[in-house]
Amino acid sequence: MKKSSSSINQSSAEKTLLNKYKKLIGNTRIKPQRLILDEENNVYIDLDGYEEGQYAIEIYAHIGSLKAGQRKKIATDILKLSLIDVPNKILIVHNDVKNWLDKNSWIASAVKKHNIKVESADYSKTMEEKIRRTQKKQNRTT
Repeated sequence: MKKSSSSINQSSAEKTLLNKYKKLIGNTRIKPQRLILDEENNVYIDLDGYEEGQYAIEIYAHIGSLKAGQRKKIATDILKLSLIDVPNKILIVHNDVKNWLDKNSWIASAVKKHNIKVESADYSKTMEEKIRRTQKKQNRTT
């Protein structure tokens, strides 16, 4: 099945943001990874970035306020990170989303409880414009 253009744009932004983060921390071993949680029942999670025993990273490439479904996506990313036993659990999001996660909520409590570090995404102006255009096409204006 062919990905929609919005999915391609988001995937491209997530890959770029992961590469920027890897460069920032000086770690080139982090890569997207599928982790098997229960082999017998084929239960797995896909992480945007992972290094065995060190890093688990999820990236959410969205700008602006969040609708209910988007908040659920963030909650799902946080749940995935909470299942992994590594010292560095990182959620990379736009500043708008980071500010929302800093407020008092059950999702913010989960971030703190599971020692997940929320990092602001380093969007280039071009990337930010492309994401905003894509969101507008999806009727998700910010």
